Amino acid sequence: MRFKRPIAVACYLGALILLWAAGAQGDETAIRATECSKMAESAPTTAYGSDTFTEIGNWAAGDTKNPIIQFDISSIPAGNTVSAATLWVFNISLNALGTFNAEVAAVKQNWVETQVTWNIYSTANSWATGGAEGATDRYTPEDTASASDASASDSISFDVTDMVSNWHESVWTNNGLMINPVDAPVTEYYRFYSDDEATVVYRPLLIVTHAAAASGANLTVKGNLVNKGNLKVGN
Repeated sequence: MRFKRPIAVACYLGALILLWAAGAQGDETAIRATECSKMAESAPTTAYGSDTFTEIGNWAAGDTKNPIIQFDISSIPAGNTVSAATLWVFNISLNALGTFNAEVAAVKQNWVETQVTWNIYSTANSWATGGAEGATDRYTPEDTASASDASASDSISFDVTDMVSNWHESVWTNNGLMINPVDAPVTEYYRFYSDDEATVVYRPLLIVTHAAAASGANLTVKGNLVNKGNLKVGN
């Protein structure tokens, strides 16, 4: 291989590598919930879409609470790849008596915030299984996290990378997500802020890391031209 301008070529390649590395790290976008409600087993026809809080868990025997949340992810540029996504919800007060697990799953049905209840996802449209807990109404749960009363400022986080990626790439329709308790005993529940909470920073939060395709991964450098292919330097 023959180098006509070794210093210039080295500088040029260095600049390209830096540009590639900057793009590979990706951008982080914070997205607040746009809709939030609660599906309550003991009040199967009641809608809670205007409440400033929601709950996961069991108030009593036969009284499970499943929150349902929507996020608008249109701010993520088309063509970018989602590499990480985390859902955060923020505790209001100590309502859980101990610790229990909760799972998160993407929703298949197009629910309406002011109409969704334990029985229906919109007027005259019923969930196949109450509370959106069946395979017809939701995808396989993606992550499980622990809800605890350890601190009044507690938060719960879930890894929802695959879910958000599927929404962004239009593999799934973005109908939001639901959370349900896995093993909460009777009278254990966790209360957190909804999208209607006046203080924005307390609302459910989605943190998404994403990046454009790396344009400098494979390069041919020949004179002043850059082409795709294996890396070659020189004429």
